[in-house]
Amino acid sequence: MAVIRHFSPLPEGAPQGGGVFQYPAWARELLPAGFSACESFALTLPLSCTTSAWRGRVQASANVVAMDAATRAAFDAALADVLSAQFPGPTVVVEHHLFALVAWG
Repeated sequence: MAVIRHFSPLPEGAPQGGGVFQYPAWARELLPAGFSACESFALTLPLSCTTSAWRGRVQASANVVAMDAATRAAFDAALADVLSAQFPGPTVVVEHHLFALVAWG
């Protein structure tokens, strides 16, 4: 999200979320941990919530938690402006990415 990148204290090149949401390194760790097989899947679902709930969810992300209080307040105000411009109603619909890795044996 452009607003997070604008306010984020993380250095250039640090992971910013988004992109491919699969984690092959997790699967490689399963055999040494004693599992004999695994399967994974990923999907994207529409997530509908109020703008207030979405702002709260974004406030819990690592990039935002790392901000100092003044930056976080300015970020929240900027996010509120973006949301009101892009989602004029009371509901925000965003893509929610889900990744699951199931192991056994």
